Amino acid sequence: MIRAKFKVSAITSFEHGQKEVLLNAVSGGSPENQSFNKYTPRGELKMVVDNPELTDFFTPGDEVFLDFIKA
Repeated sequence: MIRAKFKVSAITSFEHGQKEVLLNAVSGGSPENQSFNKYTPRGELKMVVDNPELTDFFTPGDEVFLDFIKA
């Protein structure tokens, strides 16, 4: 497993309740963020969320962990 830490940079709302979420790798601030930034200095994830129960999970400025596990 690989764990990365990302920050919600932007959210774009679309018709029918869909939201596009843009996340970028953390770049500094806390010692934890500096540690993550050392190994993943750049990264971007963009996804569209279409689940009404999850569209409000993300808020700009939030920091989240992304866990990558081989399927």
